[in-house]
Amino acid sequence: MLKYRIAMISRINSIRRKLVFLILIVLLAAQSLTILPDISLSSVFFFLVANILALTMIYGFRGFETSTLTRYIYTFYSFVCGSLIAFLPITAVVLIFKPGFPALTYLVSVLLLLFILPFICTRIFRAIVPKLPARRCLVIGREAESSQILKEISEHLLGHLEVMGYINPSPVTLEERVMSAERPDSIVIADPVLAKKVESSLDLAMERDISIDYLPTLAEDTLRRIPIQLLKQFPEYYTVAFSKARLTLSKRFLDMLIALAGLLFTLPLTLFFIIAIPLSSGFPVIFTQERIGRGMKPFLFFKFRSLRNLQPEDKAVGEDPNSTIKRRITGFGQFMRKLRLDELPQFINVLLNDMSVIGPRPEMEEYHSLCIKNIPWYDRRYLLKPGITGWAQINYKHTSSVEDYIRKTEYDLYYVKNRSLRLDLEIALKTLQTMIGMRGSV
Repeated sequence: MLKYRIAMISRINSIRRKLVFLILIVLLAAQSLTILPDISLSSVFFFLVANILALTMIYGFRGFETSTLTRYIYTFYSFVCGSLIAFLPITAVVLIFKPGFPALTYLVSVLLLLFILPFICTRIFRAIVPKLPARRCLVIGREAESSQILKEISEHLLGHLEVMGYINPSPVTLEERVMSAERPDSIVIADPVLAKKVESSLDLAMERDISIDYLPTLAEDTLRRIPIQLLKQFPEYYTVAFSKARLTLSKRFLDMLIALAGLLFTLPLTLFFIIAIPLSSGFPVIFTQERIGRGMKPFLFFKFRSLRNLQPEDKAVGEDPNSTIKRRITGFGQFMRKLRLDELPQFINVLLNDMSVIGPRPEMEEYHSLCIKNIPWYDRRYLLKPGITGWAQINYKHTSSVEDYIRKTEYDLYYVKNRSLRLDLEIALKTLQTMIGMRGSV
């Protein structure tokens, strides 16, 4: 498989990266002009660091995602929220070190970040993207197995992936398509068994500058999840990929550091909750429950209690133990859940080594049993420790149905396979965006 693993280069992603670079250059140039002729290397360095921090926060608020850049109001929201969060540490540095920048520097930065640059980014994106030619691909595989995934990929790429056809090829058939005047830009391998039969023809395609893309690579890069159908089509590849999932000492060290800092930083809030929860709905303050952790081993899970205690009339509907949540949630609990502040005691779970800061969500036994029976590869999400936040939590809604759990599992498996410090940072930033937007669990 690795012989032909050449990822499809997305022109849209290239445009997004260039927009980030353009913003950085425009900000640096405008800020530097405001301090002429007293500009210095230290001033430029300060602007560079501050702008990178602002762009990082804007990225965390999804400011450079395709779905955001298509509409000005979404881009504006992302730039405003990201810039305001970045403004806090920048202001602290300015107050401490007093670099003495003129008021014009701040005014120009604010005008650019909050109004001018979001508008420019949206206009450039909307002007260029529709004119990009579609990338035509020929699919080696059966249409019934891969058409839905490829359709979704094309939608994410705003229609810039065009499927020319599905073939169950012989070497002669594929070579004819490769040598024809209407040859594809890419060949997508959706069936590894069929691809083995035409390896020589795939070599010929590469010689003619036709890229060879494996559907798992294309799907993961575009959708950023692993569709269950792909796991069925490429079992050998994913078996090897998941076998490489490992816990690392560096992640454990960061978990401990973040958990200790989190408990210390939120101590005033914790003390407030210890008083407010009993006053609003009685005791206990902490809700405990058995959840399933790494290796499918149970552990005791902590949360601030946000629901009133179970009463005889609070019988669960059907097999869903969460069916009573909406009528049991307290007023103060709803506030905590919207901001995800009820999760703060899970820093203790992290210190106890039951959880990580970032990972798949720990499930109740009822949901675990339901999913393990109905979702292929569900057990692979237990290769890592569960997390306070995670890739599925920031990309998909709170759910109780098997259909929705399938989608959440696809995001969890993507994280297990592709976990990295960069992905963890992205999840942390987008969790912040979720909290500020009050899109927590309900």
